[in-house]
Amino acid sequence: MLKFPYYMILERIKSNKTLFGIFFCAYMLFGIFFWNLCSSHYLYEKPDGLYSASNVWGDLPGHMALGSSFALRGLSKTLNDNPVFSGTSVSYPFVPDYISGLLMSLGASPRNAFLWPTFLAIMAFILCLWVVSFKITKSAIGSFFTPIIFLFGGSLWGLFYFISDYIREGKPLLYALLHQSTNYSYLKGANVVFSNVISDFILPQRAFIFGLTIGLVAVYFLWRYWEGKTQRDLLIFSLVLCALPLVHLHTFISLGLIAFAMFCGEIILVYRKRAVLDMIVKRWLIYFGLPIIVLAAAQMWLIFPTDKSPGAHLGFFGEANPIIFWFKNLLIYIPVFIAAYLVAPMRFRTFFNGAIFLFVVGNAVLFQPNAWDNTKFIVIFFLISCVMTAFLLEHLWKNGWLRRAASLCLIVLMIPVGVLVSIRELNSSTRLFSRADMELADFIRRDTPKDSVFLTGLNHNNPVFSLAGRSVVQGYPGWIWSYGLDGSVRKTDMQKVYENARDAGAIINKYNISHIIVDAGASKSFKIDPLLKDTYETVYSSGSTLVLKTK
Repeated sequence: MLKFPYYMILERIKSNKTLFGIFFCAYMLFGIFFWNLCSSHYLYEKPDGLYSASNVWGDLPGHMALGSSFALRGLSKTLNDNPVFSGTSVSYPFVPDYISGLLMSLGASPRNAFLWPTFLAIMAFILCLWVVSFKITKSAIGSFFTPIIFLFGGSLWGLFYFISDYIREGKPLLYALLHQSTNYSYLKGANVVFSNVISDFILPQRAFIFGLTIGLVAVYFLWRYWEGKTQRDLLIFSLVLCALPLVHLHTFISLGLIAFAMFCGEIILVYRKRAVLDMIVKRWLIYFGLPIIVLAAAQMWLIFPTDKSPGAHLGFFGEANPIIFWFKNLLIYIPVFIAAYLVAPMRFRTFFNGAIFLFVVGNAVLFQPNAWDNTKFIVIFFLISCVMTAFLLEHLWKNGWLRRAASLCLIVLMIPVGVLVSIRELNSSTRLFSRADMELADFIRRDTPKDSVFLTGLNHNNPVFSLAGRSVVQGYPGWIWSYGLDGSVRKTDMQKVYENARDAGAIINKYNISHIIVDAGASKSFKIDPLLKDTYETVYSSGSTLVLKTK
């Protein structure tokens, strides 16, 4: 009978009331913690506007652009008319933002439409991680600590920098904790960039948590296949994997690479046994290769960056020595993972070889323009390594109080930077949209056609696409570059319109621009021709913000 067995861990812990109470209380604490984080980071409303925090402040408007456009213009129109690069198709995994757009179309506020799916996905991820860890390791105590180690991870190097800053500034410890100006899990100057999962992946890159959750379901069935070598489990793994490209591309590629390495491992073990070899090849071709070709290939074609292809990129950031780089970024984890690998059963070691292959590929091949995006592959390696750590914790826990104390010490050493970063996130708050932005968005939604194209500044917190759901000629350049698009020509054309209003007709027709925004964002991005407001009709004016109609 096919089940994804939450009941396995539930039956185990329900038979022990103390253990059940610990898991239940931990889950509730996770819920309180993540609710506070999501609530403060996803459009928290204050009298002067909508607030976010830290990296979410930079990424959320891009997700809102897709969600708002889905809500107001529908799926087909949005996918064929990118709201932040008008006239082009969307080349980004869009399903999580489509869910938010669907909720908004049903009447949910933008805050609830983005907050609730993210929060529920996080809580589902924690539950799935407990289940998968328990399924693989059969260790309740090890599984309990797996999400803690994963979610609150971070290079111990960051702790040294925090202590150094604390001593230098001479402030009380509580003040230093509550007023951190630095993300100590991401210190680019020190080349410590494999940062905390919560602050730099789950919260700002909201598709990531959806991908991780579905990915864990896939890992569960991949492990079942590795245990029993049944065709059904391999097929289910493949089908779940094929649900990932439009949700989170990096998780799909990561698990696909792991599966490929495991296939190669099977081949190597039986390469002298022709009959068995043929059976294994046939099994993988039918139950893995065929679903990928039929179901996933088209999705990959739809969203893979248009003018970029994978290329060699030796060393994680090219300029860094890989050995020194990973020593700094995985300082305490390296000996812990090695020890866990040594105590893990042989079947898991052969399974983990796929994760090692992923780690190597992540350091050798660049899949997208931004090298930092390769950290998403390393996060999957890190996740499976944290599951493997449960073997070590179980081994230590069952061998006396001294070793139990050692296991707790290891956990304490693995999570301080993540705790520091979490305290920082809980105390961060930055205004994302002002009341004036919200009023402008209300006007645009109410008084302009849904298919309007706007010329605006290049600021990322742009109410035109984030709140009003309209397309712009070009949005924030950082997003455009990461999508594999070339925005240099458009930026030059936009500059010509803003700086020379009377000769802008050809460019306005080229991009079918219906409205021009003159505001603080445009003024920071371009020099504004004073004649611009006299050349076109003003249809909205509030403070320093103007909306000009070109047609």
